[in-house]
Parts: sequence; C-alpha cells; structure tokens
Amino acid sequence: MKKIFTLILTFISISSYSQYSSFEDAKVFKFLTISGQPSQKTIDRVKKEKFDIILDLRNPGEFNDFNEKKYTEENGLSYHNIPFFDKENNITKENISNITNFIEKNKDKKIFVHCSSGNRASSWLLIHLNKDHNMPLPKAIEITRNTGLTKDDLRTKVLQFIKEP
Repeated sequence: MKKIFTLILTFISISSYSQYSSFEDAKVFKFLTISGQPSQKTIDRVKKEKFDIILDLRNPGEFNDFNEKKYTEENGLSYHNIPFFDKENNITKENISNITNFIEKNKDKKIFVHCSSGNRASSWLLIHLNKDHNMPLPKAIEITRNTGLTKDDLRTKVLQFIKEP
C-alpha cells in the first residue's frame, strides 16, 4: 500500500511546514493531504478523518480500478478532477493556476490531493511553495521529496517550469 503524506498549509506561516505529527504512515501538516492513488479503504479513512474534498490531479481515464468519483460522493465527500498535466503531458500555468485557485477557495476545508503515485501532487506543491510563498527552492524541494516527489525527471521538469518567466 502506498504511503499517504499530509501537509499543513496555513497560507500564513511558512514556519509551520517543518512541524509533523503522525497519521498512520503519513507526515501530517494541517488541512491538505498529498497522496498517491487512494483505495476504497483509504477513502473510508479520509471520510473518518473528516476530510471534505478529494482532488484528483490525474488526467481523465487514467484510473479504472473502481469509480472513484462515485465512491467518494456516495461517502459524502466532494470529488473534483483538475489535471496537473495538459493533454501533451506538459505543465502549464493554466493547470497550476486552476489547482491553486481551487485549493485557495477551499482552504477552510480538509482536502485530500492525489495523483497515481503522489509525484504530481507533490510537484504542484513544489511550485506553490516556491512561487506563491517565496520559499527557497532547496527548502521546497526537501519538503516535497518528503511528500512524494521521488521522480528525478519530473522534478527536473518542475524546476524548468518554475524558472520560466
């Protein structure tokens, strides 16, 4: 089973990023959880932990093991799909902005953000920490390595995106 990583995003205090507490195998921060693909059991746990929203960053049609949207909504949670990549597998300002705006609009709710492995969700976080919170890249990279950004080629792609004007 893939580990679930949770991240506190206060949008106020960058210092809170270094505070961890336990949530099974996860690193817990506050209202935002970064994860790989949840199973039905994980969604049950997300509901038990009183999350409000599941935000899926995969492209449509990428996962077919069960109907995640239906299962999520049957369990009283809100399901949203905002892809991290465009159809050509590129990171775009529009996609990143759509994810960030959605999370900002729902920052008073507990949000479970996932993709298939946690790499894209952590990639969004790397961009967000650096661009929106002016966190130095080494610190943002360290945090996102711990939340699931393990693919070097994706990290390189994200760093190229960050450097674009």
